[in-house]
Amino acid sequence: MNKRNKNIQSNSSMIQNVKQEVHIHPSKMKLEKKVKKKKSDVKSKKEPQKKIKTKMKTIFEGKIIVEAGWFEKISFELNKGDRIKGIAYETDNEEFDCYIMNEAEYAKYLKKELFHGIKKYEDDPSIHIDVIIPEHDIWYIVFDLYGKQNDREINITLRKIS
Repeated sequence: MNKRNKNIQSNSSMIQNVKQEVHIHPSKMKLEKKVKKKKSDVKSKKEPQKKIKTKMKTIFEGKIIVEAGWFEKISFELNKGDRIKGIAYETDNEEFDCYIMNEAEYAKYLKKELFHGIKKYEDDPSIHIDVIIPEHDIWYIVFDLYGKQNDREINITLRKIS
């Protein structure tokens, strides 16, 4: 074998040895195991979710009779962020209107001026109420039979969630 071929052969075997060391070097394998172990540790250390405590209180449960062409209201002092949920339905499945508004808007309603409520339902025999109160105030829920020919018996259940 000439000297040049011998050098190529020895260089070739050195390259193979280096490649083998890189692929099976023990410290490299330990490092990979450590990394995998750390990833699994991260998964198991999730923080538990905090439960939000809420209070639910029934603030109205009963029936109101609304005369044809007239209205009835119920009112509550409520805080910003209170959530009002409930249902109102007419006993004989007759339609009615319902508006939820603060005290200033209720005064406009009484004067037959343009008013703005946070929620309105029109010509409905049953409604699902779910509103979040935007500010502390006296809030009115008005059941209106303007233009209707018959009285209505409306069953109402309301809960305050705060």
